[in-house]
Amino acid sequence: MESLLRTMTEPRGGGEKAIGGLNESDPVRSDEIESPRWVAGPTQLIGGDGTFYEDAIDDVIANFKERLAYGTPFGIVSVLGSQSPGKSSMLDSLFGVKFNEDDASKGRNQNSKGIWLSRCAGPSLLVMDVEPSDAKEDDLSFEKQTVLFSLALSDLLVVNMSLQEINRDIGGNIQLLRSILEERLVGKLDSGQTKMLIVIHGYDDKLPLAKLQEDVLAKLQKLWSSIHSSSLILSEFFEVLVVGLPDNKSRPQDFVEKVSKMRRWFVQGDITEFKKDRILAQGFSLSAKGLWDAIRQKKQLGVFLFGHKITVSDTICGNIISEILSSPEFNKDILSLKNVDSGAPKEFVEKLGSLQEVTLARFDTETQMYDEDVTHKKREELEKSICGLVESTSKDILSGLHMKTFHESKQEISKQLSEAEDPASGINDTVKACITKFVESCEGLSSRYQDLFNDHRVALETELNVIAEILASNIEEKRKRDEAECARKEAELKAQDAQTQAEKTKESSGLEIERYKKEIADARSEAEQSKSEAQRAKEESKQIAKQSVEEIRRISRLAKEESDRVKKELEIAKEEQKKERERAKEAAEVEARRRANQMRFGVVRAVVVVARVVVLKDPTVIVDIVDFALWHRRRSRAEAHGSGSGTQNGKAC
Repeated sequence: MESLLRTMTEPRGGGEKAIGGLNESDPVRSDEIESPRWVAGPTQLIGGDGTFYEDAIDDVIANFKERLAYGTPFGIVSVLGSQSPGKSSMLDSLFGVKFNEDDASKGRNQNSKGIWLSRCAGPSLLVMDVEPSDAKEDDLSFEKQTVLFSLALSDLLVVNMSLQEINRDIGGNIQLLRSILEERLVGKLDSGQTKMLIVIHGYDDKLPLAKLQEDVLAKLQKLWSSIHSSSLILSEFFEVLVVGLPDNKSRPQDFVEKVSKMRRWFVQGDITEFKKDRILAQGFSLSAKGLWDAIRQKKQLGVFLFGHKITVSDTICGNIISEILSSPEFNKDILSLKNVDSGAPKEFVEKLGSLQEVTLARFDTETQMYDEDVTHKKREELEKSICGLVESTSKDILSGLHMKTFHESKQEISKQLSEAEDPASGINDTVKACITKFVESCEGLSSRYQDLFNDHRVALETELNVIAEILASNIEEKRKRDEAECARKEAELKAQDAQTQAEKTKESSGLEIERYKKEIADARSEAEQSKSEAQRAKEESKQIAKQSVEEIRRISRLAKEESDRVKKELEIAKEEQKKERERAKEAAEVEARRRANQMRFGVVRAVVVVARVVVLKDPTVIVDIVDFALWHRRRSRAEAHGSGSGTQNGKAC
């Protein structure tokens, strides 16, 4: 339990400020005690039937809108708990806020049914008194909705409990604590710790404060474990500080001292740093109304708040822009800009830049706590709106710069092209230089009125190109005319020289013509002689060709006769070879039959001999066998000898 207490009371990381230091024992000096300053309220924010009173919020925050015009954040404290422990008295002493108190003679009724809103200036807070949880006609569903509303909207939850309630399991504010622990996860709010200050009324110092804290945290841990699984750690969702508050009737001096210490803690603790997402004065009504509607419609707040933040930022930034554009000072500056002479672009740009700088600085200051993407978009819209209000003046100035550059550029272009060797090729560079001068003269206007500037730049470039092309064409034509005139004069001189030379040549050409005629006559005679010789050579060539053709024909005839004779001899040789092969084939067949007969005879004789030996057992058969072997040997030799003779005879043939 000591580790849980240390976790819940020590500062944590994540960019959020931890709570603590309220129970320090240092005394409070009288000069340090600042009396609470009540500013406005109470006014009912949410009725017991769920009605949201949007108009009533302006009555509470209107008187400090001017002080928070630059987006200064403020703290929101929700006070929950039953009426009986003296909650209203604590609020009155702590914040100077006058909420309705119970009248004991009328019984314990819900005098503050719903949520009531007041504003305290010392410290600067919005204080919400939430409907008591233990009233007779308590609606549990409505209670959970108000708890969830307080969780999502507040920087700090203040939960009132009596000393006797700590050890209870039911009754009193135990159900309220259960609802807080349940709705923290049901609403699926952003990750991070919810700051909760539990005030124990009727604390008498008999129970050590450390033991009191331990008992309260043990009760919270027990409730948490009964609601959520063990994987969810209480300290990851809540940071709790417990403070004991003496009874204001039995111990009034101790009550005042403790309340003063609590008020100093509120002043010095800077509650506005408890949450990451801030709600500014301009957006409180819109944020609170959207949040309550989402809760009543049972939307998932984790998803809703992300989109709602964008909506609030867009709406508030739009309202800020409207206020800026409608302010008398701004309209005065715009009128001054519109009256600037169109021939003084530098003055116009300086005044416009100064107005934009001041206006955008004011916008940045008043919107610094809203969504960055939305403010960036709205900032661009404001910048364009300022330029749009004096667009007519900027048109006149740009038109004047356009005409001025055009007239000055015509002379410059004419001069540059006249000096160029090729005027047509120098058009682009010359026009580009003039356009550069125009761009420089429009510095400060080109970025703010880009479309209008581009239109003038394109139009001016087109006009200068047309003028440059006309000037280049005129220069080239003039140069051509000058060159043609020079060429004409040179041609006349050359013609005179040629005529003189022709007359001189005419005199000497007569003799040359006579000589040429004689040479031509001689050439004709030689040509006639050459023609006769060529005719004779042609006739001789024809005769030689005719004789050559007849000789060729005779040789061809002899060659054909020789070819026919050779073919006939080849056919006779083929017939003789065929007959020889047939004779050899017949001889081979006769020899084969003879040998076959001899073999059959030898086999028969051998069979007979075997039969005589085996069957008749004739000993004389051995003589026959030997005789047969000798006979067979002689026959084989004779055959071999005959075969060799036949071969030799064949070779001789």
